[in-house]
Amino acid sequence: MSHSPGPWHVETSEGDGRSLAICKAGVGVLALINPEEGPDETDRANAALMAAAPKYLEDLEQIARFTYDGEKDENGQEYEMSIDDAFDTAHGAITIARAAIAKIKEG
Repeated sequence: MSHSPGPWHVETSEGDGRSLAICKAGVGVLALINPEEGPDETDRANAALMAAAPKYLEDLEQIARFTYDGEKDENGQEYEMSIDDAFDTAHGAITIARAAIAKIKEG
C-alpha cells in the first residue's frame, strides 16, 4: 500500500468554515473532518495529527534503521553495532521519538 508523500497540511473549508481538510499541494483534499457544529480543539488536534502522519512515518523509519544489528541492507551488507554505537543509537532513537511525541501533543 502506498500513500501520498508529505508534506500534508490542514485547511479550514472556504465555505462555512465548519470543516477541516487534510490536503497535499498539487493533489487536493486527502481527508475531511466535518463535525456538525464546526471544529473544536479536539478536531483541530486530530487534523494536525493526520496531516503530520508522513513526517511521523519518516521518524519511525529512521528509528527502525537504528535498530539493525546483524541484519543485511538492500546491498547485502551486514550491519554491525558496538556497545557504544548501540548506546548512541538508542539515544538517537529516543530523541527522535520524544520530539515526535512533543509535536503530536502540541497539535
